Amino acid sequence: MQEQIRLLVELQKLDAVLGGMKRKMENTPKRLSELQTGLDAMKADLEQCEAQLEELKKDRRTKEGLLQMEIDRIQKTEGHLKDIKTQKEYQALLKEVDQGKKLNASREEDILKLTADVEEMEKVASEKAAALKAKEVEYAKEKKVLEGDLSKIDAEFDGKRKGWEEIAKKVKPNVLKMYQRVSERRNATSVVPVKNGACTGCHMNLPPQLYNQVQKGHEMILCPSCHRILYWEGNNC
Repeated sequence: MQEQIRLLVELQKLDAVLGGMKRKMENTPKRLSELQTGLDAMKADLEQCEAQLEELKKDRRTKEGLLQMEIDRIQKTEGHLKDIKTQKEYQALLKEVDQGKKLNASREEDILKLTADVEEMEKVASEKAAALKAKEVEYAKEKKVLEGDLSKIDAEFDGKRKGWEEIAKKVKPNVLKMYQRVSERRNATSVVPVKNGACTGCHMNLPPQLYNQVQKGHEMILCPSCHRILYWEGNNC
């Protein structure tokens, strides 16, 4: 039975390694997806910023066009003043010119504000673009590392699994079944040594008679508390 316990300890070591490999194989795609999601969010944010910037520029161009049209109309109207024959018509045109100039003054203020908004948005967009570029570089590096690790694990996994199967062949079917049942139930270390009369899995003290049985190593003993398989390290397991 001591040899069987030793084999179970070896299986457990390999199970821990294989479990870590599986988690890595499962987590790598998740991590890459998280990184891509973060990258996509930054791209969407930049695109929204650029769209807002373009809208501001479009609004500014519209107001600049209206301003120029009004300037041209005012100049044309002022050019007609010398041809006016009556005072009434002259005053009406002067009023029209004055209203146009006031309207343009308001437009010029709007254009100045829009220009300031454009400059601020250009600064924000530039910063976001730089941050995105840095994130893309970071993503590419981490992706390369993760994919390299995954490739290495893929290459090693089958070998470790075959090693596990070779050891499992040497374990008695009923013993292997017990080991697998305990492993599934505990979802953690299922074969543990006893030290100072206690199970190192749950730290509960064993009855003296049961502790003696574990030391002898003639049979498979389960901890009465946590139901892990027990062994005594003095038996060279």
